Amino acid sequence: MKKIKIRGWWIFLLVLILLIAWIRRSDAKEENDNVTYNELMKTLAKPMPLDKAYGLWKEAYNVAGDNNERRWCLGNVILCKEQKGDFSDAMILLNDCGEEFEVGTPTTFHKASLFTKMGQYQKAKSILDSIVSDRAVFHEPSLWEDIEDALLLGNNNAHVNEAYMNLFNEYVCKIVALSYRAGMETDSLKRLQCLQRFENIGVIDSYVRDYASFIKANKKSASYFLNEKIRTLQKTQLYLFFFFWEPDNTVNDILRFKWTFIQMYLDEYDRCNGINKTKYYFKKILEEKGLASEVCQKYLINAYMSIGEQNNKYNLSYEEFKKLRRGTFGWIVKLTPTTTLNKPSAFINAGVTKPCVLISCNGWNICDSILFNREMVLKDKGKVKKVVILKDDYTTDTLRIKDDLLGVTISYRPINFMTVDLLRQLFFGYGVKKRNVIG
Repeated sequence: MKKIKIRGWWIFLLVLILLIAWIRRSDAKEENDNVTYNELMKTLAKPMPLDKAYGLWKEAYNVAGDNNERRWCLGNVILCKEQKGDFSDAMILLNDCGEEFEVGTPTTFHKASLFTKMGQYQKAKSILDSIVSDRAVFHEPSLWEDIEDALLLGNNNAHVNEAYMNLFNEYVCKIVALSYRAGMETDSLKRLQCLQRFENIGVIDSYVRDYASFIKANKKSASYFLNEKIRTLQKTQLYLFFFFWEPDNTVNDILRFKWTFIQMYLDEYDRCNGINKTKYYFKKILEEKGLASEVCQKYLINAYMSIGEQNNKYNLSYEEFKKLRRGTFGWIVKLTPTTTLNKPSAFINAGVTKPCVLISCNGWNICDSILFNREMVLKDKGKVKKVVILKDDYTTDTLRIKDDLLGVTISYRPINFMTVDLLRQLFFGYGVKKRNVIG
């Protein structure tokens, strides 16, 4: 009996030793994989031939530590194949991606894009039509998720936040898919028919308002894992490398996507029906979907709707609207008054406390090809800086700043190029008869 007990202890001890060794080995492998992954990311950040990048992304995929990293690597493996023109191989890899990760709308959109590149336009159109066929829906957290949040997650409404993120991600997917689908039509009337499906997607404004209140009350953001997943899907599946929506800046970014689309929609509607029918038609749309978070988001729309009206503060004629250059995106400079290191802000001291759009500052203005930055402010050290800004009420203000720094944070907003061109025309006569609107 004693021998049996001793033997049992030896077996237990042996199993324990093996378990410890396995854990240590796993930890060592994980640590080595993490080091390798970080080194690969540094290498892949540099320009290189596609074949080399393809091999390195595959290697990174094999050592990636979590699902988001693996999804990011596999997404870039697929993009390498696409950029080389190997669309069939890219489709096979994309299908493999669907076997490892859940298939969402971004992946579905990616398939449509690949079919387009393969010349299979009807398949692409069918997929895109299916994406925009129904509304983006807010799915309330389940009872179990509410219990999980209350008992395990500190009652911080994490699942509610995730539900909002999923809704906004779906909304952006539908906007991108609808824009892409309309762009496949060469006839203006057919494009307009596609764009009119925008109204089927649903009204996002109420959810944006609710989310803004939710964030203010909870002071929480979506989990890092969820944020990274959304960023990855946008960059590798929706091709939103430069103009993607950022979960940490949800309210502004979602509304930016909405207004960019509405601007395109209005322009196409005007092309087909003229200004009178367009203004009548969009009046109702703007009543339902008029929420904006920044002045620049709806500037073009408001200027258009004011054409022919008394006291038109935009001073834009219909002929000038038609001359606006159509493009993709441009950039505007946003200034947000701030106080750092207990130093008074020159903007706040001048009575400007809310974010605004920069029109000009000394030698720089919105017509310049180079974006305004901090170094341009420092170049005028010791000089009075004449700063013209566009405020939330669509009026301008001219500040004369004696301080060396403006006391603002400088950020950049991608926006429909027509809006950029409009601002250039209105304030500097860029491309039209010069206007004297800046004092």
